[in-house]
Amino acid sequence: VHKLRHAYLTYYGLDQQNTYVLKEGVVKTSIILRDGREFNISYLKAPDIISLLRDEVSQYTSAPFNVRIESETAVFYKIPRVTFWEYVNEDKKLQDYINAYYREQLSQAIYRQQLMTMNGKTGAVCAFLYLQIEPFGKKMKDGILIDFQITNDDIAGFCGISTRNSVNRILRGLRENGIIFIADQKILIKDKEYLEQYDGIKQFMTNITEKAKEEGYVETLFHRRRYIPELKSKNYMVRQFGMRAAMNTPIQGTAADIMK
Repeated sequence: VHKLRHAYLTYYGLDQQNTYVLKEGVVKTSIILRDGREFNISYLKAPDIISLLRDEVSQYTSAPFNVRIESETAVFYKIPRVTFWEYVNEDKKLQDYINAYYREQLSQAIYRQQLMTMNGKTGAVCAFLYLQIEPFGKKMKDGILIDFQITNDDIAGFCGISTRNSVNRILRGLRENGIIFIADQKILIKDKEYLEQYDGIKQFMTNITEKAKEEGYVETLFHRRRYIPELKSKNYMVRQFGMRAAMNTPIQGTAADIMK
């Protein structure tokens, strides 16, 4: 199956009878929430078994799983589902690959979203750009090129920012400060170390708990609040419970929001 940039492999969900394998190109996966907003899951590059991520997502929500082409072209294998699993059952290495790679895909996507949004809008965009380096970065003379076009709308969708105008302002600031360069919607990262400061599990958890102590609540990606008065308790054990709740709620609560 051959598709051109910004065409959809599917917009209403992949059919159940076949398994789709990305042979060439880059795609964006997402679901449409009940209120009409798009929840971006991840960019994927070839080779990747698209249908397995769909199966993982379907455990959390019945919303259609969308696949949009982001490279100039993309090529997919379309394999009957029964035949595909016959191949898997006969190959131990393929079984191990599938289990290891896809078991946590959706929860990792939620974590990445929360990591970005806990840093504020500018930090969210910086974290998003940094997270594209490992899977898509191409070393160039002047920096690291993210070698496919990324729209401001997509950056907004991944970072939990409501408008692309906010993304425009943030990217303009990063350009003026020599952090990035943009040409034809392709982003050249010139200062990787600057972006790197917005990544990291320890800082993510610290930001969550400190913000919860100040404001008395934490939020899911979709801004549903959970108040945690335990953080101000004089009892050490109660405070520790509050800290665990503060760290778990953004990720687990976001998963619950998607399922609703």
